[in-house]
Amino acid sequence: MTEIEPRLMYDVPTAARMLSLSRSTVFDRIQHGEIASVKIGARRLLAHRDLEAFIERHRTNESATGRLSRVAHREGSISAPESRA
Repeated sequence: MTEIEPRLMYDVPTAARMLSLSRSTVFDRIQHGEIASVKIGARRLLAHRDLEAFIERHRTNESATGRLSRVAHREGSISAPESRA
């Protein structure tokens, strides 16, 4: 399986795979202002740094409450998902 090359911006389906969340959950988090996004034409895009910030906020909240993270992370940074052939 090949990893997707890291980029500055990702579409919602790719960001969802990276976060191990559903597309619906990502759209919900965008709507509630938890993940910043930009709309360019018909596409909604999320910046890599905003995805990392989202993870970091959840890591901070969960370490304070002792809950396990549902968000995928690796050494404080998200990694691009593997493509499915």
